[in-house]
Amino acid sequence: MKFATRMERMQASEIRELLKLTAQPDIISFAGGLPAPELFPVEEIAKVSHDLVLKEGRQLLQYATTEGRPSLRAKIAKRMADKYHTNVDPDDILITTGSQQCLDFAGKLFLDPGDVVLCESPSYLGALNAFNAYQPKFVEVPTDNGGLIPEELDKILSTTPNCKFIYVIPDFQNPTGRTWSMERRQKFMEVVNKHNLPVLEDNPYGELRY
Repeated sequence: MKFATRMERMQASEIRELLKLTAQPDIISFAGGLPAPELFPVEEIAKVSHDLVLKEGRQLLQYATTEGRPSLRAKIAKRMADKYHTNVDPDDILITTGSQQCLDFAGKLFLDPGDVVLCESPSYLGALNAFNAYQPKFVEVPTDNGGLIPEELDKILSTTPNCKFIYVIPDFQNPTGRTWSMERRQKFMEVVNKHNLPVLEDNPYGELRY
């Protein structure tokens, strides 16, 4: 049996090993982005699921379009417009099974072997593992206490060929916890617009600010 050459780059998932530890009942982990299970609205979800199965069971259990439920995509588009003032059409929204599947899709969409992925230093290992299957090179952009340094990004983009996109976590960055200031974000966008570089923003915690 001969596997694809890209499998040589695949490594054991640190996140999977972490979740094995968190599954132990005597462990309270502060290492992963795990919500408090006692806050899950179990009864509400059970009622909604029950009502949907009774109302639309045959449709729900049937194969459907890969983009996701149209009514859900419409609600997401409306929420993004109301909260972030975006102009996104529901047809431009794709529902994925968690962020990891979305990161994998991004690698599949953009990366050929040898292309360059830019990321913060340090960055989220789960994303790097997802991209790694598509055989890119990773170039780290220096950071400081304010996050990614736009001037350093500009230098790298001016001297590094085949940069396909940059992966960033501006809010509560993983693993540093840093959040970029508005000024830093504006300078960052000036640089990426100058170089016409796609940005893949990972924002799981942006709305969880105390």
